[in-house]
Amino acid sequence: MAIVVRENPEKWARNAASAGQSYKEGTDNPRRKWQEAALEAEPAFELGIGQAISNKRFGKGITKSGQARYDAAINEKGISRFTSGVVLPSAKARYKTGFDPFADALRTVDLPPRQPKGLNLERVRLVNDAMIAQKLST
Repeated sequence: MAIVVRENPEKWARNAASAGQSYKEGTDNPRRKWQEAALEAEPAFELGIGQAISNKRFGKGITKSGQARYDAAINEKGISRFTSGVVLPSAKARYKTGFDPFADALRTVDLPPRQPKGLNLERVRLVNDAMIAQKLST
């Protein structure tokens, strides 16, 4: 006997849109804490990523979705979500916490004087080296 599938995107959207309280209750009382479960899953993540790479799933997924879907999602929801997310006090605090070490590293770089166009690669290299060193130290 085949499984009966009743597809109803309108019902799904209506129910999902009103599920905010259920979402909050579930995140407040999870079966397992996110960090604990995520760390425990690291070996499975590594295996899955390896399989995805060997099967070239990244490119296949991009091709399947396509540029038009990406552009539509940006225009339909991405802009408003981005805007409402970056103005949150917690977002500003995370930005500061994340960027401060890199800003401090940049302040320690002693750049040579600017040269004519095309002759400033040493300046670029010094900034690049400082950013990589900071990233590797975290």
